[in-house]
Order: sequence, then structure tokens, then C-alpha cells
Amino acid sequence: MNIWLIISGILNVVLAICLFFKSALNSLVLELFKNIKEKRIKLIEHDAALFNLFLKVLPSDGSIKFIDQWNMAGFSFRWKEFDQLTKFSEKWTTPEYEFIDKKLERIRSELQKKAKRYLYYLAVNSWCSKNNVEIASVPPEWEIDQPKRFHKVVGKLHKSAGEIVDIHRNLVSLGIKKGLKNSF
Repeated sequence: MNIWLIISGILNVVLAICLFFKSALNSLVLELFKNIKEKRIKLIEHDAALFNLFLKVLPSDGSIKFIDQWNMAGFSFRWKEFDQLTKFSEKWTTPEYEFIDKKLERIRSELQKKAKRYLYYLAVNSWCSKNNVEIASVPPEWEIDQPKRFHKVVGKLHKSAGEIVDIHRNLVSLGIKKGLKNSF
């Protein structure tokens, strides 16, 4: 009988040790999940703040709407119509303006690069008005004097504008689907 008491005592000790480690392991796992959740919340807060700043810097109804609707085929435009797009393409190149979410960041980066290329192409293929440096156009006389160049420039500007509008729309839609947009 003595042996059964010893075995019973040993099993009780083993059981107590197992319960202790199970409790400690549960606490450790709970703390780990709590830390992961806190970090995830901070990441979401970062992307939400950045997304809402993006919507202020480059809203759908400003420069984006202008390039979507304006005919660049020799029609004059005001440079100020591109202010939002310019600000976005010049300032949003640093790590402070990077999304943590990989899909959002890939789209933002693509948009920034395309906007920069578009603005450069526009700058080298448009001339200011003789009377007002704030107004410019792809020279309408190119349509007659240099028709290939005119159609190439206008075609590329319209195509690039369409790509920028689509990328912008994708970024905005994805941010909204992820719940990043603040309520108004």
C-alpha cells in the first residue's frame, strides 16, 4: 500500500507542475496576443491617419477630376489645376508618407510615380500663354505644323491621366474597404 501512496503523491506533484506550467503558458500566450493586437491597432491607426491625409491632399474632386475631364488637345489650362497633384507627387516620396499595408503602399507608390512622370511630360510639352504665365496649353499650332507630335503628346497625356485617375480610384476604394476613412 505504501507504494500506491508514493505513486499518488508523485502524480499529484506532476499534476500540480503541469497545471502551473499550463497557467503560465496561458498567461504568456494571452500577453503575446495582447501585444500583437496593440501593434496591429497602431498600424491601422497609422494607415488610417495617412489615408485621411491623402484624401485631403489629393481628393477626387480636385486635380484628379480636372485631368479626368480636361481635353489637352490645344485647350488652355491653369497651372493651379495641378497644385494638388504636384504637391502629392513632390512631397509623398518620403517614408513618412508610406502605408504599412503592402497593397495600399504599392498603389500609393505607383500613383506617386505616374503623377510625377505625367507632370514632367506636361511641363516639357506645354507652353505658357504670351499674356499670362499661369495659363498654358499644348501648342494648338502643333496640330497643323507638327500633327504627329501634337497627337502623340495629347494621346500620352490623356492615357496617363486615365491611368492616374484609375490608380487613384483603386487606392481610395481599397482604403474605404479597409475601413480607413474617417466619417464626415
